[in-house]
Amino acid sequence: MMPKIRILIFIIIACFTIFSAAGISADDTKVYIAEIIFNRQPIFKNDTDIKKMHKLINHLHITTKPSAIKKDLLFDIGDRLDIEKLNQSERNLRSRKYFFDANINFNYITDTSVKVIINTQDQWTTTLGIKYYKDERGKSSVKLILKEHNLLGLGKELKIKKDILNINDNNQDLEYVDDNFLGMKNMVLMGAYSETPYSLSKKLKLGRKCASDFDKYSYYINSIKNESLTAIDVINDNYIEAYISNGRLVDRIELSLRAHSFSNDYKNKLLKFNYISAGVNYSSYKYIKTKGLFKYGQTEDIKLGYQIGAGVKLINKILGANINGYGWEANFKHSYNNNRDFIFQNYNFDYYYLNDFSNNHLDFKIEYLHLYTENFKFMNKLAFEKRHTYKDELVYALGENKGLRGYKSMLLEGNKFLLLNSELQYIFKKELLKFMYSGINIFYDAGRTYNQGEQVKLNKFYHNVGLSFRLILYRSSSFEEFNFAIVMPFKNKYSPFFSFQTNIDF
Repeated sequence: MMPKIRILIFIIIACFTIFSAAGISADDTKVYIAEIIFNRQPIFKNDTDIKKMHKLINHLHITTKPSAIKKDLLFDIGDRLDIEKLNQSERNLRSRKYFFDANINFNYITDTSVKVIINTQDQWTTTLGIKYYKDERGKSSVKLILKEHNLLGLGKELKIKKDILNINDNNQDLEYVDDNFLGMKNMVLMGAYSETPYSLSKKLKLGRKCASDFDKYSYYINSIKNESLTAIDVINDNYIEAYISNGRLVDRIELSLRAHSFSNDYKNKLLKFNYISAGVNYSSYKYIKTKGLFKYGQTEDIKLGYQIGAGVKLINKILGANINGYGWEANFKHSYNNNRDFIFQNYNFDYYYLNDFSNNHLDFKIEYLHLYTENFKFMNKLAFEKRHTYKDELVYALGENKGLRGYKSMLLEGNKFLLLNSELQYIFKKELLKFMYSGINIFYDAGRTYNQGEQVKLNKFYHNVGLSFRLILYRSSSFEEFNFAIVMPFKNKYSPFFSFQTNIDF
């Protein structure tokens, strides 16, 4: 009997050893990182047959510096080798706009030490363009745009926009983003300034971000000021937000907490809406590596799975407010693949109510994205917003660059709106000059604004159909830049609408 027991114990130990070895993580071994090599490639590899134009582009571009790469690494020299940290660091690098591709490998130096090799290839990060549009008062404007997603190769962002058609108007935008603030890893500084002849906006954000899905906390301090220059209407929103999670990708639970000091000086009356909000999100995702789903020709890390979340808001005088109210929000995201197709769905619901004014705000959005192939995409967006406000002016406008692209914004203003955008996108496979592809979009918009108390009736919708041509700079951090569109409104009394832009957000 004893020999049989010994044999059984030996088999169990052997099986355990085999399964442990099969599923062993490098973190369980005593292998350490002895050296880190940065293999930084320019936009176009310096092959013998590289064209003069590509050489010129390489010379004009500043290759990303090692310090900008290090901020995305979850390991350093002397650390124990952890394969999952290498994989997550690789995903961090590929998520950067200034890299066309990135991967991390390692080679053994001895039985207990390795050399980690970080391969990165840059892409063009400077954009100089022109955008033509009409502002909220129907006035034509042409903005000169400068965007740099990798300032001096340090991984910082700078965006400048200036109206050059009405040069004497104060109409400009400035934005700066630094997620390695003062050389401190994971520290973020974001500042934005926007001014038009009618409004002024300032934003400042400082805090600590999550370095990866396995990071357990983040926090931010925010300050936002929006001011109307044509009426007495100033909004100040200063708030702190914090997020705590269990540090997991699958079965991730994240708690959020926000505390707002929110005020509105409206027509010489100061209204305080100080509130706190708390929520919880649960997600179960997995990463897969794909190519060309969102960025044509590039390797991407896509999350597949689902996320569900909910939260509550409390506006109360005990928080320093002079108005009481409440609110709640819910969201659901689902992404999956069916054979070669990828489908992404997003549902958001946000509601709040202010007792003193019988004021309520309802925001409901649905997004559906179906990627059939690398070249062919189908996008749908449905949005409904309603706001019963204490303010005199109408709060929503549709038209032109605000979703209903075949009509002027001044025609469609109200206290609530319903909007549907649908778009088919096709990218031609023929490469142009080794850094761009051409594409064509067919889109349909339907929607309308309504005044308070007016019923939403579908037969009163405004419709338009349009066709746009675009050049996709797939070797550029801005990715899509040049877009020419013609839009045909279905209302007979309105003429077709033409637009040309160097950056468009669908």
